[in-house]
Amino acid sequence: MKKKDPFKKINLDNLLCMGCGACAGMCHTSAVTMRINTKGYYFPEIDESKCVNCGVCLDACPIYDFNERQYEEVIFKNGSKAYNDVFGYYCQLFATYAVNKALRIDAASGGFVISLLLSLISNEHVDYAVVADLREESITGYYPKIVDSEKDICSSKGSKYAPIPQCISISDIINRPGKCAFVGLPCHINSLTKAMQSNLKLKEKIGCTIALFCGGVSSFNASRYLLNLLNINENDVARINYRGKGWPGYFTIFLKNGNLIDIPYRDIKAMGGVFSSFLYRPLSCSLCNDPFGRLADVSVGDAWLTKFKNDQEGTNAVI
Repeated sequence: MKKKDPFKKINLDNLLCMGCGACAGMCHTSAVTMRINTKGYYFPEIDESKCVNCGVCLDACPIYDFNERQYEEVIFKNGSKAYNDVFGYYCQLFATYAVNKALRIDAASGGFVISLLLSLISNEHVDYAVVADLREESITGYYPKIVDSEKDICSSKGSKYAPIPQCISISDIINRPGKCAFVGLPCHINSLTKAMQSNLKLKEKIGCTIALFCGGVSSFNASRYLLNLLNINENDVARINYRGKGWPGYFTIFLKNGNLIDIPYRDIKAMGGVFSSFLYRPLSCSLCNDPFGRLADVSVGDAWLTKFKNDQEGTNAVI
């Protein structure tokens, strides 16, 4: 008898999947692999010969039977000082930036996340961090990366306006000694939080969760379209830095011949047009009601506030 596809409950032709990778990270038979589809998004592919229909993939899925507001009530209500309808229960709000000026300017918007990770590890609150970085020299090579050195942590700075299956790291976290600080988008944090409720070993390994404010994830095809607008062959590109060089900064395309191209952040070819277009966003992003990571221990983003409108070095808003 043909096995049932567990994802049919939540996902018709990958329409609702956000590509977080939690299903692959939780699967103990390695039946789930994250692939990139023609639309430029990650989606889960099941090897039916390995699938045992245990359902652990759905235990971590943020689309199937999940309400972050219910989890929030349990996790934060008794330990928080205030409540906001937009970003939920919280203890304190900050506007801050890294005291290291070079880091502040090169980071997405202030360098707070990198500074926090360095502090958490140096003070032995956690043993390592899960960040996102290039797996290889490719605009489609972003994957979760486990880091514990200052060099590797600092190399992960900056935004990545591309899909990242951050939660495939769950299996590594479960099997790796020590506690980790997990950095991800709100959907990644939701997946991780749900997985932690069904896997106590995973829950014990998470020392801190850090959410990055998110207005939607851009498909890999957005980057390809940008290169097409500039008449650049993808094979000639070493990497793309999506933030940096001050605030709000620049998109920088590094070519393999050593040349680079800077595009202002607000340009129509960057966040002023291509990368804010719903043409390059999955449906799940349009349906998301949690841009600030309500379930994270700390949420961080750009301080898009009038007070900082003339800021050219970067300031973080921190919840």
